Amino acid sequence: MMKLQTRPAMLGRHKSYNYGKSQIALNSKLINSVSFFRPSNPFFAFSKCSANQQSHRKIHSESARWSTPGSFKRPKVSYIIFASSISAFALWVNSTVDKLESSTPASSGIKQKRSVPSSDKIESVLLDDSIQRIDHLTERPASQLLSSYLTYLLCEVPGVVIYGPKVLDSFQSICKGIPFIGGAAWGGAEWLMRQTFFAHYTGGESPEDCLPVLKTLLDQRVGTLLNYSVEGPDGNEKNHDLKADCQVSQRHIDAILIAVQTASKFGSPSSLEPVYPPGSLRMRPTTLAIKVSGLVTDPYIFKRASDSLNLNHISPYKTSHEVFPRAASSPDPLSDADRSALEELMEKLRDICKQAKSKDVTLMIDAEYSWFQPALDRLATTLCAEFNSLPKVDSTSLQESSPTVYNTFQALLRSTPERVDEFIKEAEKNKYSVGIKLVRGAYLVSETEHWKEEKEKTANKIVQLPVWGSKEETDNCFDLVASKIVNHLSNRAKNAERMIDNVSIARGYFSRDKFIPEVCLMIAGHNVNSIAKILKQLRDVEKLAKENNTDGNLTLCLSDALRGRLMFAQLYGMADCLTGTVAKLLESPSSLGIEKETMSRITLQPFVHKYLPYGPICEVMPYLARRAEENQSMLQNSEGRSAVAVERKLIGQEIRRRVLNFF
Repeated sequence: MMKLQTRPAMLGRHKSYNYGKSQIALNSKLINSVSFFRPSNPFFAFSKCSANQQSHRKIHSESARWSTPGSFKRPKVSYIIFASSISAFALWVNSTVDKLESSTPASSGIKQKRSVPSSDKIESVLLDDSIQRIDHLTERPASQLLSSYLTYLLCEVPGVVIYGPKVLDSFQSICKGIPFIGGAAWGGAEWLMRQTFFAHYTGGESPEDCLPVLKTLLDQRVGTLLNYSVEGPDGNEKNHDLKADCQVSQRHIDAILIAVQTASKFGSPSSLEPVYPPGSLRMRPTTLAIKVSGLVTDPYIFKRASDSLNLNHISPYKTSHEVFPRAASSPDPLSDADRSALEELMEKLRDICKQAKSKDVTLMIDAEYSWFQPALDRLATTLCAEFNSLPKVDSTSLQESSPTVYNTFQALLRSTPERVDEFIKEAEKNKYSVGIKLVRGAYLVSETEHWKEEKEKTANKIVQLPVWGSKEETDNCFDLVASKIVNHLSNRAKNAERMIDNVSIARGYFSRDKFIPEVCLMIAGHNVNSIAKILKQLRDVEKLAKENNTDGNLTLCLSDALRGRLMFAQLYGMADCLTGTVAKLLESPSSLGIEKETMSRITLQPFVHKYLPYGPICEVMPYLARRAEENQSMLQNSEGRSAVAVERKLIGQEIRRRVLNFF
């Protein structure tokens, strides 16, 4: 009894609540620990009471309840556990929020400092908002947020990223040798991969599975670059069986044809033929990327084909009747079986391009290892010459289509500026348009290791590695090439603007002798500074962009003539803040020159795209491993910020916001 009489003095201020027959006495310290929840909630209504207010309670009457025999009943164990759990959860959330707010000041309304302050409005918006916006997260389901948070968390663990793929391969091999149990164990590992990396970085296993993602992105004014992500083996030729003849995978060809059909049916606001803004290029919001090495059983056929081109001093960008002419000297790196396989592959690619061109679907040939690239450039250039020539012009809209075939160039290669110049010059000379996807390059580690080995084999005959020696050099190359291409396409966009009101000039322009090929560009990358430089060039140099500041929100009004000619892109599951910021920043006067009755079926070509992989999980595993490795490299990006950590913390911020709203 004495313990009951002295207990109020030990506890201090408290308040009791009746739940059935039992009472729970909560210490004011526990009350303060959950005070961040909504005060309107009855269960946490006591959080509105300050410590000073509670000190004026009638403690004596409360003490009487404790001192009266039989008046106090011990709370049930379940209530004690429940109250303790709530308190512990509150303390943990408060601690987590403190960490988030200290590293991500956006939640408290304080802008994060940049290493180099900028007075330019475009740079300010991109550098500030791209690390603070959570608008792109508000519509995501909670399950997706939790999955993404866990995935980013795993990407920040060096051991998981570096050794994870190798461990999975070894684990799969072990499971295959164990009946029953091995299958179940691997099924569990595959389920975990499906719920984390696969769900975060891909759209599904088929184009149909990707449709919800396509719609969600398009609602945010973001297009999609679909990619059947079947990766070839690693860059080590010793790990591949060279005895088997190369064959074309018809299953993979059929998968791409299905994707063309899906892309052609998605994105139009009505079932009628889409209408595009005047001066723009006809281009659907969903495009396709093709990894050519994934279409054959022996990807190293492209290395042998590249060796054949180099041996004969044949430029990949000078088209001829024969795609891969026979070597004048012996021995020829390409066997007869190789040539037969390449001819079959070329015919399959032509079939894909014919179907894509008839449906206004754009195809982008992916870049790969540099020792594959000359042969891939040769294939891409041949397809460009055949399918990017004088387009069919709608007599009503006088609009031409965006190039059907794009080629990809990697800025990490020293030869990229010269190769891009030759690619454009040959296109202008032979009267066909070109599309260029410019990337920094995802094979830096493999490229460096490969060429160092080659240098040792040739006794240092290779004076300089084909790849740049630093990130700074790669960035400079990327910005230089992007600026040159933007200048090319801007001149064509200005011509398109001038022709909008002059139909007679426009009709004469689309004759064979006066046709000027298009140069279109997709800038694919996560570097904020590179994007800011291009946007400032469009505003200050090309005069194709104007700032519009309404209600304190800055937008950049781009010319309609840039739609279908210029795009930005980031990988799905990476740099989502940047994608959302750029999509919100860019707009165009799309209603000018269009009659009101056609406004309901206008198709606006997005300025921003997401590279969305898909495919069976067993075949996409190498792609997921490479994405995880790239995310690891993003941990130390420019200006000392961790891109992955910022994304994860913003997701945590959104989860916290929903938890608060729930209570």
